[in-house]
Amino acid sequence: MESLVGVTGFVGGNFARQHHFDRSYHSTDIKEAYGTKPDLLVYAGVRAEKFLANAHPEEDLVSIKDAIHNIEMINPKKLVLISTIDVYPVPNAVDEDTPIDHSTVQPYGKDRLYLEKWVRDNIDNSSIIRLPALFGPGLKKNFVSDLISLVPSMLSKEKYDELSSQSVDIKDSYQLQPNGFYQLIVKDQNKINLLRQEFIKLNFTSLNFTDSRTIFSFYNMEQIWQHTQTIIDNKIPLINMAVEPISAHELYNAVTGKDFKNIIRKDPLIYDFKTKYDRVFDGSNGYLVDKKTALSDLVKFIETNKQW
Repeated sequence: MESLVGVTGFVGGNFARQHHFDRSYHSTDIKEAYGTKPDLLVYAGVRAEKFLANAHPEEDLVSIKDAIHNIEMINPKKLVLISTIDVYPVPNAVDEDTPIDHSTVQPYGKDRLYLEKWVRDNIDNSSIIRLPALFGPGLKKNFVSDLISLVPSMLSKEKYDELSSQSVDIKDSYQLQPNGFYQLIVKDQNKINLLRQEFIKLNFTSLNFTDSRTIFSFYNMEQIWQHTQTIIDNKIPLINMAVEPISAHELYNAVTGKDFKNIIRKDPLIYDFKTKYDRVFDGSNGYLVDKKTALSDLVKFIETNKQW
């Protein structure tokens, strides 16, 4: 029996699209999985909102301990845990063998390191998959999603107060959440199109959240089950899903033909990590996928889904 936890999420949803699982679960019915002892459990049920985890580290650690409890109670024979490349304090020039200084990692990464260690110490047959920035069906957040929509899915209180004072449409389109952020509540595409024009008029879109010099590694989720099967077949215990990186400016230029300059950090983030398993996947130079292929796939995905 093969089971999936996190089926309603972005990552879990892509697993479910590509492979038949005998049983699938999400947060509201997870207890039904307890005691089932599946031959394979893909656990994609750990929340991935990095900025919320860093803003509320105590709550994030509780969710990690919940994941540990769930895995214990399910008791799988084989576990595939979905983790994140953000376990590295600086995800640049590193691979799976690079030591990690826990004291320098943000709460989001530190908590997931804690989960990874628990899995290694307690699950004899396990594989941990560290994912970077993603794109694929169901994408809701990151720079690729921002390029597709331009409308922020969430605003800080300060930014909401600033923009809502200038636009009634923006004021009525967001709702305060328990975490202190304002979330977009509009679903109608026509209203979102009008909202996009409001943001453009105020010279603020979701692209403003990203420094144009940021260098990302973008993983195509259309490959996730194929790659997971290879990981299982080769008994790989831990892997960075390394794709040759692309800058935010390069991606914007490839999609629009225009320049993108937005300097918001002293030092831009650089996600240029590698994997020692590149050749297992017919990759090279520490990458599963080269830059040319990654950029081509990204542009096709954005052009297909672009809302403007």
